[in-house]
Amino acid sequence: MGRAQGHGAASNNMGMAYENGSGVPQDAVGAAEWYRRGAQRSFPPAQTNLGRCYRTGVGVPVDLEEALHWFDQGAQQGDAAAQHQLALCHLNGWGSPRDARKAVQVYISLESPGNLVNLLVGEAGAASWQLMVSSQSTDTPHCDIPRDVCEGE
Repeated sequence: MGRAQGHGAASNNMGMAYENGSGVPQDAVGAAEWYRRGAQRSFPPAQTNLGRCYRTGVGVPVDLEEALHWFDQGAQQGDAAAQHQLALCHLNGWGSPRDARKAVQVYISLESPGNLVNLLVGEAGAASWQLMVSSQSTDTPHCDIPRDVCEGE
């Protein structure tokens, strides 16, 4: 871990301490500021945490475009939590127009594409999709996402 990453990790840890009140008084504004310091040092978990702060209003005003920006920064570095949040942003239209195709493409790009199931039936289960077993085969899952999206075309 490089020096900047080390400082980013320390900043992220301080953000978590302030957010949870662990060893310091609980302070959402202080937490967001510490996450920002880590995020600006390109530490993916801090970028994800700062994005979450902007998405939910922890210590900063809700700003879905800013949340999307920080989730994208973390996702570009391969952070799975950031990729998950980025996909949810695209799916739900948080910070950008709703785009299920982009959401699925983010999940397809993950090293563990099984996370696509979480997108379809987990947190985003309220979406219009449902994963079901095809009536033509008992061992082939079927999903109503366009084939070109599922196959990454």
